[in-house]
Amino acid sequence: GTYLFDPWGDANGGSVLFAGDNGTVTLEGVTTVLSQSWNHGGVVYFEGDRGKLTLRDSTFGQSYAWAGNGGAVDFRSPGGELVMQNVVVMEATADTGSNGGAVHIDAAGATVTIDGVSLRKTIAQGN
Repeated sequence: GTYLFDPWGDANGGSVLFAGDNGTVTLEGVTTVLSQSWNHGGVVYFEGDRGKLTLRDSTFGQSYAWAGNGGAVDFRSPGGELVMQNVVVMEATADTGSNGGAVHIDAAGATVTIDGVSLRKTIAQGN
């Protein structure tokens, strides 16, 4: 697997930033520790119409979205698909009045599949 320690995103997505229509991103067997972004998606920020984000067999520990949504994941793909399978999110924070301590989804008409996901000590300062 892949191990990322202390990655930092100046805007969105502490470890991964994807922006574009009809895109596909798969993270499998990834471990992150202290992944942070100034805005949205402490680990992953995914934006664009009809995209697919798959997170599988991964662990995201101590992730922060300092001024935005989704302490670990912020998914914004109208008509898209989010799949999370066997994922552990520990100590994720969406700070400064934000939403989704672990995961924030703002994607009308999207399909979301969550299977075997564990959320521990997640905090959203908003909702």
